[in-house]
Amino acid sequence: MNIRLLLNLLLLVVAGGLALFIYLGTGKDPGADQYSVSRIDPDTVSAIQLVRVQGETLDFSRRDGQWFIAGSPEQPADDFQVGTLLALANAETDRHYPASTLDLKTMGLLPPQATLLLDDERFDIGSTNPLDRLRYVRHGDTVYLVMDRYQHLLNARRSNFIDRRLLPPDAVVTGLSMQGLSLQLDPDNHWSLQPADPAVSATAIRTLVSAWENARALYVREHTGYGGEPVNLRLKAASEPLKFTLHKDGTDIILARKDRGIQYHLSEASGRQLLEFQSEQDK
Repeated sequence: MNIRLLLNLLLLVVAGGLALFIYLGTGKDPGADQYSVSRIDPDTVSAIQLVRVQGETLDFSRRDGQWFIAGSPEQPADDFQVGTLLALANAETDRHYPASTLDLKTMGLLPPQATLLLDDERFDIGSTNPLDRLRYVRHGDTVYLVMDRYQHLLNARRSNFIDRRLLPPDAVVTGLSMQGLSLQLDPDNHWSLQPADPAVSATAIRTLVSAWENARALYVREHTGYGGEPVNLRLKAASEPLKFTLHKDGTDIILARKDRGIQYHLSEASGRQLLEFQSEQDK
């Protein structure tokens, strides 16, 4: 046997041993097919419940394409956070085992750290595998190891799931009053500013209004009772104005909705776009 052939055989033995080590050590077959945790179509789900050991139970419902989170009062839910919950149903993995062959307690599945109900389908969320940090998820009689995108959902506050948009989707602002000024849109779609200021251009007004229509907070928190200046917005087809209270806390700008029991936290830069007319130099 020549040296080249001997080296090739040795490499094959090493590669085979490595594959066997990976399979035995992690349960992962390098050539295995990918499996979905379930075949649920997220677009058909209309109700979600998240039961957690370390956090309050959260209930979501979908109406007219919009998700809402139950509570007093009910709040519009953040699409990204809800999407993370729905994505669990279709998470893919090549590692899955019959639940009856496993020690579910050591995997954080007996009891589970959290239980997710998508309509009537149940998913138990356990701890992570210490070797590769994949998370154990049980659906039916099978346990799957999936990429861990769920830790923050296990103990996040309810306010983390609330929509960060300050205004409803597709809102059209027709009036704004704050900090001693007032903007009003007339029937001909022209904006009037009171008190009048020739230094404020029509473009600056439209930029300010557009910033409000598209504003998103860095995060949302429960209302803490901050006092501050009133900010009122009128929206097209709305009978009553939206009432905010403006408060500045260091570099944070806080816009509170007392009627909804929440407050939006914005960075100083984002807040300035809502509170000041932008000049050409600011853009």
